[in-house]
Amino acid sequence: MLTAPIHRWSVLMGKLLASFTLGVVCMAILAISSSLMFGAEWGNPVGVAILIIASVMSATSVGAVVSTYVRSSDQAGNAQSVIAMTLGALGGSSFPVALAGGILQQLSLLTPHAWFLQGIGELQSGGELGDIIAPLAAILAFGAVFGVIAVARQERMVQP
Repeated sequence: MLTAPIHRWSVLMGKLLASFTLGVVCMAILAISSSLMFGAEWGNPVGVAILIIASVMSATSVGAVVSTYVRSSDQAGNAQSVIAMTLGALGGSSFPVALAGGILQQLSLLTPHAWFLQGIGELQSGGELGDIIAPLAAILAFGAVFGVIAVARQERMVQP
């Protein structure tokens, strides 16, 4: 694609948009199907949608940064999986880090996963959109930092 008469940014934005769209669709299917099949309560649907979109944006940004540090698509996939699992575990997706307390609980706040779970917790307990401002801001800040790094390093991105 990069040898075609298409600007590099067009290719990059197309790949990022495809990843973002796929992530949002997958998370929406997860939320809807868990509600229908298991009776999961997610809270205010608008708030959940906002948190999902912000979280997928953050994940897409991290994936873009990873693509600037590896040499092949295979390495990118492997590195992204390791980073996603590490951030997920540290963020409380695998076990409730809040119960661990101490440094682990503090470290979890460096992940968008912890903030997503905090936002969902607020919505599940009857919270309104105003109650997710702090989690949303943290998720968006995480994504923005990694997005800026990805844009700055985009010349080093893995060749397709």
